[in-house]
Amino acid sequence: MVANVESLSERYNGYISPLEAEEVRKSRDMELQEMQESQVILDEIRVILEASRRETQKLSDDQKQRAHLQDLACDYEGYKDFNPRRVPGTCEWFLKDDRFLEWRSSDFGLLWVSAGPGCGKSVLSRALIDKRRLATNVATSMICYFFFKDGDGGRMYAPNALCAILHQLFTSTPTSGLIQYGLSSHKNYGKNLAGNFSELWQILMNCVKSPDAGEIVCVLDALDECHHDSREQLINKLREFYQQHAQASGPRPKVKFLIASRPYDDLAAAFSRFSHTLAYVPFDGDDKSAQISKGINLVIDARVDEIAVIFERPIVEGLPNG
Repeated sequence: MVANVESLSERYNGYISPLEAEEVRKSRDMELQEMQESQVILDEIRVILEASRRETQKLSDDQKQRAHLQDLACDYEGYKDFNPRRVPGTCEWFLKDDRFLEWRSSDFGLLWVSAGPGCGKSVLSRALIDKRRLATNVATSMICYFFFKDGDGGRMYAPNALCAILHQLFTSTPTSGLIQYGLSSHKNYGKNLAGNFSELWQILMNCVKSPDAGEIVCVLDALDECHHDSREQLINKLREFYQQHAQASGPRPKVKFLIASRPYDDLAAAFSRFSHTLAYVPFDGDDKSAQISKGINLVIDARVDEIAVIFERPIVEGLPNG
């Protein structure tokens, strides 16, 4: 009987070990499954937290960008549109000139257009901007502008012009990413950045040198109405920039300026110092006096026609009944 019991014990022990092993395996599988499920939950939590972090960061960046744009903003479009539209047939003295056409076909350079009062410089500037006549490849060029005005505190200084140019760059879809070059400066200077010429100029230089910038065309109208000291500051920076890059062997920034002003002696002297660079093209409107006079006559004729239409209308207001 003892031998029989031992035999049965060994026999049943052989059954018990696999059963215990199976239970252990099932237990481990359950633990592994629970761990995997926990890992999935943790991954989902991480994704949610990362999305929340990115959204928070985006909101913060958007707030910073809005604050930066708000401090740069001005009614530069209204300043431009205050000038009348070009009368058909006018400004041809400039649009067909070889110096302008050569400057327009390039992607680097400065063109100074000087002419006396009443010759239509601001009308010309507006027409060039509105009709996008400042570059041969309209799709890849960005046109920025500013119209100075003597006596208007927001339009008399070079920082006003730089703020307007940067605002146009930062709010245009193709170049909106360039705002990254201004955020750190805005963080450091806040609202005072709008009056800091040196910092604004450096931001602009960083923008034009960026591979994402494309071609940038800047129009500065009525530079003679900019405050004298501020004007000198701007011209000096322009001269340094073009002298640095005019003879450079490597790739140059794709940026060019068109500046219109009256032919004052101090401006003529300042721009004459550009003459030894390949980037500078002077344009004296006095050389086109006959064509300008013809354009002025066309404007007078157009205005006379407008007035004549007013006088031809029947006057009915204020008449008694019957």
